Amino acid sequence: MNITVNATSLHNAMALLCTVARRNPRTILEYVCLELGRDCVTLCATNMDVSLRIDVPIIRDGIREYGSAVCIQAAWLLAALKGKKGDVTLITEGADVTVQVGGALSSATTMSCEDFPVVQFNVDAFANTPATPVVDVTFESAVLRDAIARVLPAMARTDEVRSSLQHIRLQVADDETCVMEASDGRRHHRVMPRITAIRSIANMSVYLSGTSAGILLKMLAPKRDAPRGVAVLRSSGIFTSVTVGGQTLMNRADVHRYPDIEKYVPTGYGISARFDGVALARALALVPIIQIGTGKDRETMPVRLEIAGGQITLAVCGENGRPAYRATAPGMLALDTCPADYIIAVNPTYLADGVKAAACAGGEITLQFVDPLQMVRLDGNGFRGLIMPVRIKRP
Repeated sequence: MNITVNATSLHNAMALLCTVARRNPRTILEYVCLELGRDCVTLCATNMDVSLRIDVPIIRDGIREYGSAVCIQAAWLLAALKGKKGDVTLITEGADVTVQVGGALSSATTMSCEDFPVVQFNVDAFANTPATPVVDVTFESAVLRDAIARVLPAMARTDEVRSSLQHIRLQVADDETCVMEASDGRRHHRVMPRITAIRSIANMSVYLSGTSAGILLKMLAPKRDAPRGVAVLRSSGIFTSVTVGGQTLMNRADVHRYPDIEKYVPTGYGISARFDGVALARALALVPIIQIGTGKDRETMPVRLEIAGGQITLAVCGENGRPAYRATAPGMLALDTCPADYIIAVNPTYLADGVKAAACAGGEITLQFVDPLQMVRLDGNGFRGLIMPVRIKRP
């Protein structure tokens, strides 16, 4: 094999593939499989739960056999391409591979592709029967990326909670609506991305792991001088593929008993405050994160929303219980049903993430409260967030 590709294109592809082909007890899973086509080289990586396939155009070729494949260690190839510009030539001879950029050469030993797992990127192959429903819908890339970015902060990142919460859920309904949500048990983010095209639809829940969501954010990022793209999502339930241009992600997620968040949403809110979303988001970014304790006893001091005199004040206490930060929440447009004395405390990171997601497109956002023990609700720009309050001792 002797082919030449663009160094930047190959480096960008390897940067994505290395998020999948990481250190693994099975050595072969630290490698990428390169398969030669007529006009491109297809690179594939998998960890058995997440698989990624990327096509890189071939600029020119010397000697190659269509359909031939070779496995190269992903971390080595990424390091060999670091900082390289122009064209790069891949040369294989026997069990060795050489990367040539200009006069610089780097060589390594390959592995047999017979040991590389067979990765299926067609979800139809995983359907139990031909009658198994398959979701096949299309989103604008920018819409899908925005939806993932807004709900991802609420997804659980620790094994201390149920595994289902370590995923983003998409609910695709027969009425052609889509709901995307994530929760860690203490907060919940929900958006409704707009579907632009439908080939097949079924009332089904689709799950994306945190790794897959992070990769999709990079795949869906706008490319310089490139037209606005689309993302095709296909799912048979456990297996879901997302294709963007020449890149395809396959996600395997066998999730059971995802919690029904809707039953925890209060039926009515007595207090409602409308804000300029951008102003409030900037103010919350200045609120200090104060942590006390050590190890498992370490906790974050909550931010108190103190409502009095027609204003909302943001306050954080230090370890000694004395105020460490206090400021009036800016950008308030209206406050309905203002009580004489009302204090509710929430995690400052949760509140900042929720307001940022609600205010991503500017405009107004709404904060709603029932009492200090029920969920705070945020709404804005098609986003709904819920935050569980923190119990505090009233002064």
